[in-house]
Amino acid sequence: MKKNIHYVVFIYLLMLIDTLAQNKIDFQTISIPEGLSSPNATCVYQDRFGYIWISTEDGLNRYDGSKIKIFRNDPDDPNSLYSNSVSAITEDHEGYLWIGGIGIVNKYNYATQNFEKILMDPTSSRDKDNLVISLITDSHGRIWA
Repeated sequence: MKKNIHYVVFIYLLMLIDTLAQNKIDFQTISIPEGLSSPNATCVYQDRFGYIWISTEDGLNRYDGSKIKIFRNDPDDPNSLYSNSVSAITEDHEGYLWIGGIGIVNKYNYATQNFEKILMDPTSSRDKDNLVISLITDSHGRIWA
């Protein structure tokens, strides 16, 4: 009986190894020649639509598998990214993308392609000195910075 169990386990392990060996992982690199705003990525995030978001010190990049769209701060547009220096990305349960950087968190609306600025501490005049290095959504839908 013991030999049969060992034989079954051995066959199972062989099948598992064969299955794992068949999974080939392909990597694609993207950099400035492909349209990335900066070679220094600070965060990479894949959203529910399959977009790859890459935060850099020179803007937020959205990669759809073939092309990159760069979002940057535009001082004349109040709906643009607050700062070009982006360091953290997460998504909430309602489908909004949250982007953290220097002094503020941005909430991205896919429908309008606008950014809403969310002050971390509305009573503080020193928000510009704060750096959001990580964002996370908890099981209750709260965003933590």
